[in-house]
Amino acid sequence: MKNKGTVSFGSTVVGVTLILVVNVLIYFLTVAQFQKGGGAAVGGPADSSMVDSIKPAEEVVISRPEAAKVVVAAPVPAAPEPTTAAAAGSGDPMAVATARGCMACHQVAVKVLGPAYNDVAAKYKGDAAAFDMLVAKVKSGGSGTWGQIPMPPNGHVPEADIRTVVEWVLSL
Repeated sequence: MKNKGTVSFGSTVVGVTLILVVNVLIYFLTVAQFQKGGGAAVGGPADSSMVDSIKPAEEVVISRPEAAKVVVAAPVPAAPEPTTAAAAGSGDPMAVATARGCMACHQVAVKVLGPAYNDVAAKYKGDAAAFDMLVAKVKSGGSGTWGQIPMPPNGHVPEADIRTVVEWVLSL
């Protein structure tokens, strides 16, 4: 008499293996689709003319007879530009350093990727040329002074913000 309710170990392994193979294939096909730029929409890259045509509506008309009316929506205010001008003009060097991304690699008292600001201040204490040298180094980037991890150039940051942060760091 055969027991129909049991599954042999071999068929279980085959089933699990088949599921894993299918999942791996789906993963690689998905990655390949995104690498070709097809992740934006099903079937291929997003059509820029379609994206450009999607704009917020100024008027919405409801055409059902029982609720026929015109609803006028307030114009959508333009989103504020992501700027750090407020932080830069605040006079708070820590806010400027945070807004400009300095704090992602540096902290005041602890070495992260770059040196701790307290260590920088201690190294250059009493060095009259340190301010201009550090401003130039922040702009152009550098490596070797504090280890092997290079500091990327920050030419996109306004010089006034760089000077504010460097002055603050040297004052610590």
